[in-house]
Amino acid sequence: TIVGCSLTPELAAGGLFIVHPSHRCKGVGRKLFDARLQYLAGRNLGINSVANRIEANKANGFEHQSFEMVNYSGQLQYRYENITPVICDGVEFVNYTEDMLEELAIYDATIHQVERKVFLKQFLKPDVATTLVAKRNGSIIGYGSIQPVDKDIQHVGPVFAEKAEVGKGLFNRLFIMAPNGQELILDIPSENLLVQEMLKMYNFHENRM
Repeated sequence: TIVGCSLTPELAAGGLFIVHPSHRCKGVGRKLFDARLQYLAGRNLGINSVANRIEANKANGFEHQSFEMVNYSGQLQYRYENITPVICDGVEFVNYTEDMLEELAIYDATIHQVERKVFLKQFLKPDVATTLVAKRNGSIIGYGSIQPVDKDIQHVGPVFAEKAEVGKGLFNRLFIMAPNGQELILDIPSENLLVQEMLKMYNFHENRM
């Protein structure tokens, strides 16, 4: 199984890339990899990689290593409805609806330096993910999403915010929205120590990959 997503005419993101153990070392992965490159038609391709595949990915032509991500997981140790929402003065947290796409894509482009409207339209579909948008004086200042990846697991993120307190408010509210008893997983940039400390307060643990 392999996933490739075209973000712009020049840029693409590579996602899931898995070969069943019984079919490894038979050239299946290479054929999938080449098929993805053909589909993406010369776009600059970015991927996520586990640590033990970095050198192999470099051998496949990936030249730049940008940043490290740290995976966290956990279950909150008390009922979600008893979590007190973080107070953010002057900030309104609203559920994303598809009529917000244009405005959200403009905000998202200020973070990623590319326009990702086509990608966001699919990624943030209400039947796929639950997304919260933070607004101040009617303008978007952050957003975050949570979506199921298995029957008992929810993935939290990405979360983007202009201010630390807004980011904390988004994480806090996304945790509250998670079904009781389910495991939550997150991928956090290694340099984002503020969020990592917050996750430790919620008794999340770091997973080495």
